[in-house]
Amino acid sequence: MKTIVSLFAALALSLGLMSFAGPANAAYPKSVEVVATTNAPKTVPAGTRPPITFTAKPTAGNAKPTGKVIFVFKKNGKVVRKTSRKYTGGTAHYSFKKFRKGTFTVKAKLKTPSGSIFQGAGDGDTFTVA
Repeated sequence: MKTIVSLFAALALSLGLMSFAGPANAAYPKSVEVVATTNAPKTVPAGTRPPITFTAKPTAGNAKPTGKVIFVFKKNGKVVRKTSRKYTGGTAHYSFKKFRKGTFTVKAKLKTPSGSIFQGAGDGDTFTVA
């Protein structure tokens, strides 16, 4: 009888410990580097919306990073516009409100969700509204 009780206790203890272990994380958060590319046309005609393309590719694997892209537009070193857009992977094409004449730099930075395996990444480009 004592043997049966001992076996039952050992089994219950093993099952109890296993239930607290929980699943292991599928990956380490923010462990995969991402390379971002931002492209703007060199010249944008006045009165038109500047088209900007953004691509983020991981340095390892074939999964697609997703998240939010934060765009910061500067003219003469001063921030003139800041906005964010959803990014679902691949090459994304964005257009923005019209700009006044001048030369602008755009910096785009990908912010991935907190549990993502992908790191954030950023890039920039310059365009002129003429």
